[in-house]
Amino acid sequence: MPQCFDQFVMVDWSAANKRNLGKDSIWVAVLEQGVMLDCFNLGTRQAAFDYLFDLSVKNLTEGKKTLIGFDFPFGYPAGTADYFALKGDGRPWHRIWRFLEQDLKDSSSNRSNRFELASELNRRGGADGGPFWGHPAGRQYERLDMRKPARSAVSETRLADRLVPKAQPVWKLAYNGSVGSQALTGIPRVHRLRFHPALESSAVVWPFERIDNKPIVLAEIYPSFWKMDFNATEIKDAQQVKDVVSILDAAQRDGKLQEWLNSPLNRQRKESKAIQEEEAWMLGL
Repeated sequence: MPQCFDQFVMVDWSAANKRNLGKDSIWVAVLEQGVMLDCFNLGTRQAAFDYLFDLSVKNLTEGKKTLIGFDFPFGYPAGTADYFALKGDGRPWHRIWRFLEQDLKDSSSNRSNRFELASELNRRGGADGGPFWGHPAGRQYERLDMRKPARSAVSETRLADRLVPKAQPVWKLAYNGSVGSQALTGIPRVHRLRFHPALESSAVVWPFERIDNKPIVLAEIYPSFWKMDFNATEIKDAQQVKDVVSILDAAQRDGKLQEWLNSPLNRQRKESKAIQEEEAWMLGL
């Protein structure tokens, strides 16, 4: 049975270390049954979590099915969980997610320890350099360099990243186009949303978990591989989230969305296993 969503939500994330509004901050767009309900700006990651939690609970109460997309990587290259010796129950993706939620400190005012956490993970890996790299000038971390290491014991990119020329490696934490800090600050919030007692039986993380007609699906989105004509008078982030929810709505109506959701399952067995176990996938790829 094709999955049919009543509401599409797109979240443009930010790893800013202080409350921030406008360009390069968190933007959210909500579209329902072809109608744009809202597009707005949030100053902190805690505010974004609170909004998404309240929205999810409300939609569950009203019997609505919701797809929530986030514009940061949901996974790391295959072998990452073992490389960092992340033990415990569950598949590799969940071991990584659980560790990040437990060890990332991210205050309600947006102060996070993401660079310290990356340095600690590099230490756990034990290699001479990386795989995490990049931090603001003027700072020093014991096991985190400003520059990309000459070599790394784990792959620089995921399969999905290699298929999208503009995609940046998840290890890159700073500088133009970096997504690593967004993943470190975003994954813990999505984990908290997925496993909140009020949502745990209703939410799934795609493509790590079977959708099975669950009413809340959380997915990784990469807006940049869709062609968009940006309006010079509008903040790019705001226009982008509105465009993506419209694209998803149109894709559902013409049957493409179900193809996108099935895409990781239709790859070669080895690739599909890596995607579903640890690497994740970009919806629409």
